[in-house]
Amino acid sequence: MNEASSIYLNFRQVSACKRLFRTGRTQDDFVHADVLAANRITSFLDLRNLTSDQIAANVKGYQERGIHYISMPVIDGSAAKLLKGEVTESSYVQYYLIMFETNINRFRQIFITLCHENYYNLLIGCNFGKDRTGVLVYLFLKILDIDESEIYADYVESSKYLGSCSWLRKLYPEKQDLAFNPTSNIIQAFDKGIMSQYGNNSNLARVLGLTYNDIVILKGKHL
Repeated sequence: MNEASSIYLNFRQVSACKRLFRTGRTQDDFVHADVLAANRITSFLDLRNLTSDQIAANVKGYQERGIHYISMPVIDGSAAKLLKGEVTESSYVQYYLIMFETNINRFRQIFITLCHENYYNLLIGCNFGKDRTGVLVYLFLKILDIDESEIYADYVESSKYLGSCSWLRKLYPEKQDLAFNPTSNIIQAFDKGIMSQYGNNSNLARVLGLTYNDIVILKGKHL
């Protein structure tokens, strides 16, 4: 785990899940499949919007080490403008809510795919491993009925990996401190917004196209 977290930004096991992991990019933007394989990763779900050449290179690099590489981009679209200029916790909450609504069909596709394909020891990743990955991991943990306190703590833990990452700050000098130090207020307010719209975890699961049996499958794979 230590070697992977030194190469893959924000790499870690998701709270309360034995076979679910999350990550950001690598500093050199290369494939380091050996490192992931050494950490028992067998499937990598990439949420970044990559070119066809990048996807082909990733498929080749990861599959050579027996890792299933799945590209399912989550697009922030119009929500991205919320993270320009003066950015507050409220900006991030609205960004996540809009991202969810904009990509709801994509999230449905992701969950249905993960239910019915043999993807175990799953790694979910994007650029920072915090925003797109954070929203998907939040949905995962809500559907799996993980306690709220663990969901919030898992999100905030990104600050431990991002906050002190000097090369990341140099790479994105335009980003404000909140981008590297996510707060509990953000994920709690996002959770409140989702629950106020959908009511409870079961309704959220149904919106994502999941049946009771699907949830049992996901729990068996990742808890």
